[in-house]
Amino acid sequence: MYIVLLPVGAHTVQSFMQEVRWWKTDGAGEAVEKMIKKKSSQIVRIMVINASLVAVTSVAFAIPHNVDTNLFYEIALFEDIFPKWAPVLTTIYRMQAFFVRLFGVVMSFAQFLYPFYNSKFQLYMLLYFIENINEKFATDQWRIEQQLLFCLRNYINFSKATRKMLKKIEVVSLAYQVLILVWSISFATYVLLMITYIVLLPIGADTVQSFMGEVRWWKTDSADVAIEKMIKRESFQSIIIMVINALFVGIALTAQAIPQNVDKRVFYEIALLEDIFPKWSAVLTTIHRIQALLVRFFTMVASFGQFLYPFYNSRFQLYMLLYFIKNINEKSRIDQWRIEQRLLFCFRIYIIFSKASRKMLKKIEVVSLAYQVLILVWSISLASYVLLDDLRQQNFRFVSLSLCGLFMLVILFQIGQDTEDSVTRIFDSLVSIEWYNWNESNKKIYLMFLVSALKPYRVQFSENYSLNYNMAGQLLQSAASVVLVVYQLNFM
Repeated sequence: MYIVLLPVGAHTVQSFMQEVRWWKTDGAGEAVEKMIKKKSSQIVRIMVINASLVAVTSVAFAIPHNVDTNLFYEIALFEDIFPKWAPVLTTIYRMQAFFVRLFGVVMSFAQFLYPFYNSKFQLYMLLYFIENINEKFATDQWRIEQQLLFCLRNYINFSKATRKMLKKIEVVSLAYQVLILVWSISFATYVLLMITYIVLLPIGADTVQSFMGEVRWWKTDSADVAIEKMIKRESFQSIIIMVINALFVGIALTAQAIPQNVDKRVFYEIALLEDIFPKWSAVLTTIHRIQALLVRFFTMVASFGQFLYPFYNSRFQLYMLLYFIKNINEKSRIDQWRIEQRLLFCFRIYIIFSKASRKMLKKIEVVSLAYQVLILVWSISLASYVLLDDLRQQNFRFVSLSLCGLFMLVILFQIGQDTEDSVTRIFDSLVSIEWYNWNESNKKIYLMFLVSALKPYRVQFSENYSLNYNMAGQLLQSAASVVLVVYQLNFM
């Protein structure tokens, strides 16, 4: 990355500096010149501070530590593949990494800083010329024209070169963003997991509680007998799903809690306890395993139930609402007043339910996005670890945890898709109603109801992006297949 990005950045800056006509700092007024010199001294200070911080950080990472095999894959690989030469190779690696990182970070920072600051200085002077077009030439139109053309030519030249540079910088900055993202994900894994336990569960509980409090919930026998039987059958299915999920989670977490020789390289907490408290490490690691088992079991089961419960209840209410909508004309094809009352009843219930549901979905967007980040972090860590030999000793851990995660995600995606389909069926049922014999008042209510039912019921991350449950399920299956293929190839 350093070998590729630095030359690209250097070439980009060099071509930009050649294409633009650069004025000297005294090209404008004295006030502008003083401001430019003041800003230039700020650049020097920023570069010195940046170089100092990078040097201190690089030295801190270069100093040997007991947990380096857990932090740096290169050092772990040297110790595994070349155990006899590991001290020499790791020393060489630390030295080259120090200089390469120092040079790479400082130079890459300067590559972005230098052209942007120079551009600012040129814009200061161009602004000075534009603001003083009429100065001393208020009546001389020819001189005003020359001043205008001068400013316009310089602006077009500068703008053209700047946009050309920005297009090249987009590629470089994207690569740096990927590097920063990978580093940030690796660094924040443990912090995110702790935040999940502390923050996400209360948010989810409050979301479900407020949703359940705002909606008027019918009893299961409020509609037809067939609907009641279907609701009871699906309620029993939800109980079975919760029990199966609890079993999967219990087995997976028990496998994680059973001590193994490679735990120090897998769990940061155990490595830290053994390094900081070597005498008490056995007791402390046992306590950690027990509390981690209980806390994670509660967290995974409760968080799964937080999503499962409102979606299942929403589906049951939608089943009954669909029944009422389909039977609006039942026994009252001529009685317009009864049709109006039924329409208003269904419309009110739908509006209340829709308002509370969309309010809940907005909150769920934050929670689900956080869980997706956690799943991404876990997937990257797990996929990377598949390639290491230590996984040969942890087949059961790998399989049990993977099955647990896949089961929860597949169920949640399926329930989300079924709920979205139920809302879509409301619109389809409204379209199929024989409304053409109704009076004008009922037709207007029907039209408003129809328009309200057009909006999709889904987790919306932005104006253009939402959660597609079917696609998410297919991607999940594809990812699982890839991991299993890599796993099998690695152990053939």
